[in-house]
Amino acid sequence: MKNIKNISLLIIALLLFGACNDFLDPEPDGRRDEALVFSEYSYALGFFANIYNDLPYGFHSVDGAMEACMTDDSEHSDQLAGVQNYNNGSWNKQSFSDSWLFSKYYTSLRKLAVFLDNVDEAKFIDPNTFNRSPEQNMVYQERFKAEAYFLRAFFYFEMVKRFGGVPIVPETRLEINDELNLPRNSFEECVEYIVSNCDLAAQNLPVKDEVATWIGHATKASALALKSRILLYAASPLNNPSNDTEKWVRAAKAAKAVIDLPGYGLVSGNEIRTTEMYEIWNNFYNKEVLFAMPYSNNNDFEFNNFPVGFQKGQGLTNPTQNLVDAFEMSNGEIISKSSQYDAQNPYENRDPRLSYFVGYNGSIYNDRPIETFIGGLDGLNKDQNSTKTGYYLHKFINVNANLAKNTQSDRLQWIHFRYAEMLLNYAEAMNEAYGPANTGDGLSMNSLEASNKIRNRVGMPDLSSSLNKDQLREKIQNERRVELCFEGHRAWDVRRWKKGDLFNIPIKGMRITANGSNFTYEVFEVESRVFDNSKMYLMPIPQSEILKSDALEQNPNW
Repeated sequence: MKNIKNISLLIIALLLFGACNDFLDPEPDGRRDEALVFSEYSYALGFFANIYNDLPYGFHSVDGAMEACMTDDSEHSDQLAGVQNYNNGSWNKQSFSDSWLFSKYYTSLRKLAVFLDNVDEAKFIDPNTFNRSPEQNMVYQERFKAEAYFLRAFFYFEMVKRFGGVPIVPETRLEINDELNLPRNSFEECVEYIVSNCDLAAQNLPVKDEVATWIGHATKASALALKSRILLYAASPLNNPSNDTEKWVRAAKAAKAVIDLPGYGLVSGNEIRTTEMYEIWNNFYNKEVLFAMPYSNNNDFEFNNFPVGFQKGQGLTNPTQNLVDAFEMSNGEIISKSSQYDAQNPYENRDPRLSYFVGYNGSIYNDRPIETFIGGLDGLNKDQNSTKTGYYLHKFINVNANLAKNTQSDRLQWIHFRYAEMLLNYAEAMNEAYGPANTGDGLSMNSLEASNKIRNRVGMPDLSSSLNKDQLREKIQNERRVELCFEGHRAWDVRRWKKGDLFNIPIKGMRITANGSNFTYEVFEVESRVFDNSKMYLMPIPQSEILKSDALEQNPNW
């Protein structure tokens, strides 16, 4: 165990602080050759850590912005930011923010091919510290090989969710004289390839790492969670136009396989109400995390998203009134149909997650109420950087961060997969396959029960047992929007549901006027949005890639 702990400390250090990108460039320019890399334990570990670093960090994934800013959940306060092109419809096949990811992920796949070519002979143990035994080294070889299968599946998933079917390249590395003009595989073929790699990974990964120093590494839960997500996408209307029920059943079973794993679950309601869910993003050891990547222990995220009235606060991510309206009243009623809702006291008696995730007028940051009213310290239109919607981000934020210095004891993690998502995946798939209250072969929990677990842990009431399938679908989709907001789901959920018109609805904000100690609230239109239903469900294959390969076909209408 000591050997594993010490070697893992090095791996985590490499994951946290990055690794050199030029391990395999040929001599004589002074860079290391392949044989040396995999015969020297620190280089071998660094090469593998570098592949993990190719995974997206959702805190700044679209030209420095969060993906939520390309949806109806958020506006980016920098009106010149690249993410704005998605909102105003000006992106095209020659230029869009995610275009570079197509080639990036194929570069990542080549790194994996190189790694898998060498892993069986690679050295991962320091000979000066540990006994260099083949058995000890093989533990790492087998573990890292399984993790490589997970990473391969993940890179393909990131391409498939954007572009649809993409070329599945040979698993051995391609060389310059090999056939490089590869056609696109179908979406279905890509799904099965991703699933097969998830299954391969799950066979040889531990269910859960109990050793803290393995933070950032994939587990069996990680691999099965990715399988759940891709099968949910495959069953959804965008990719399942005939509504094949068996695809929903398959998705439900995949989600249930994760739900049933020992050692995982929802963080308890008592903890949530004490920490406003912050512990989920901050505590690496909590049971809700299925796969996460550590984020640097500095205040960069707070600098970017703290209200502008604070030193260095940039307030970049502005939640919309559209999202705020999605949070129900505490009795479970939607605000448009609730007598409990007071338009001049709009944040009272709401789903607790509203205060956990969204900073609104009066929310406490660094021991002071934020002032989003006109003329307030953080107010609407205060300057060019202030909130455009009347709201600031609260989710993930350490509201007690000392912005006078760029270090803090807390370290965020970007959670790629968490247990709550699996319950929502299951609820959606079960409702589509069996309806609200029914269960299928080997599936012991119905859709309503899975949905209510998410709601109950924050004190929200059960969904009504009288809901039919269509009504429950709307509730689940809203529950997903609320629970998973700012976690990188909304842009792709709306697309897979084929509900692109939601991205054509104008973005709204809240204008607040102070009258002494009283406030007047007025919803206003921030901006129009553009989503072309004829083509924007998929991103275009970058035109630069089309020009390189005659075999690549462009997505429809691009």
